[in-house]
Amino acid sequence: MFKRLFPAVLMLCVFLLVSAGPGRGEDADASATQAVVLYNGGPQHTGAYDSRPVTKLPSVKWRFQVEEGISSPTLVHDGVAYFGDWNGVFYAVDVASGGLKWQTRAGASIGGPPTILGNTAYWGSKDGNLYALDLETGEVTGRIETNGAREKKDASICFPPLIRNGLIYFTSHDKNMYVAYVDSMTVKDRFYAGSGMCSSPSLLGDLLYISDWAGTVYAIDASTLKPRWHFSAGKKVYHAPALFNGLAYFCSHDSCLYAVKAKTGQLAWRFKSDGPISSDPAIMDNTVFFNTLESHVYALDARTGKKLWDFKKEGAVYSKPAAVKGLIYFGSGDGYLYALDSKTGREMWKFYAGAPVNYPTTYGGIIFFGSGTHLFALE
Repeated sequence: MFKRLFPAVLMLCVFLLVSAGPGRGEDADASATQAVVLYNGGPQHTGAYDSRPVTKLPSVKWRFQVEEGISSPTLVHDGVAYFGDWNGVFYAVDVASGGLKWQTRAGASIGGPPTILGNTAYWGSKDGNLYALDLETGEVTGRIETNGAREKKDASICFPPLIRNGLIYFTSHDKNMYVAYVDSMTVKDRFYAGSGMCSSPSLLGDLLYISDWAGTVYAIDASTLKPRWHFSAGKKVYHAPALFNGLAYFCSHDSCLYAVKAKTGQLAWRFKSDGPISSDPAIMDNTVFFNTLESHVYALDARTGKKLWDFKKEGAVYSKPAAVKGLIYFGSGDGYLYALDSKTGREMWKFYAGAPVNYPTTYGGIIFFGSGTHLFALE
């Protein structure tokens, strides 16, 4: 299953962002005043959770089985867990009971969780379409088709969009970042990167941050789509930077984690690990956490890049650690979910799931992750 994973799927958490500003036309669109629920710690993609840490070995609250493997992280909102599978099914599952609320089939596998605005979930698919689904019923209420999908080319939308000021921003394998109107689900503009993209845009002020498979990270004016700067890593960069304390942090298949100044793109420092890095980093307590493709977790000082500790297991893993109040949850290719002390890297407990573990996330003291054909909820 993991050979077919969209590399480095991000973990997520619920973050409420109240957008402000005009939508389409002269008047503010209604969506401009609604709360946006985003993955990965909000628009800065820090990936730190405001949740109760689980300090002792948890038990299984429930397991939810899908047809052919969990393909996305989980977004939890208002008591419902949203995620996708390799058969192209969007799921909404009740957090309390683990019972199915609804499921809706798309054209192909689902790489990421949705972004939620009001009563609608906006969800990308490998078929090259961005879908709008009704939160209560799962009914498809709108769709944006990429150029690549129309041309029958690879146009996968791996990760959820950013929604800001009545506009939707999302990237595609067809080398474009699209900007579309929320109210009409029609494309307003595009930014062409020249290489495929598999990142969800991060945001700081008026700058959008994206990355491409050529290893280029861009800072782009959100209004004009004009680049302010770009930075080239040695190899592929799959995810947009995590933004913290004036720096943009991102990882590359060249085995390096980079920290550059968010306003200028000037290199602050870089750290060389022992293998390719396909995930993006998490940041908590002035510490940067990331893992290589081979289950090796590192903790670095966010200001200097100095290594604080590392923790190595076996087997491929494509998602970043989840950070929560003194703990790091890390899913490994050896079939275990690990809880590590965030200060020392000491193993606190481990849970055996039976298959490689990816996408750990936590909400309300419950840990969610995918393993094989099951979504687990532990507490």
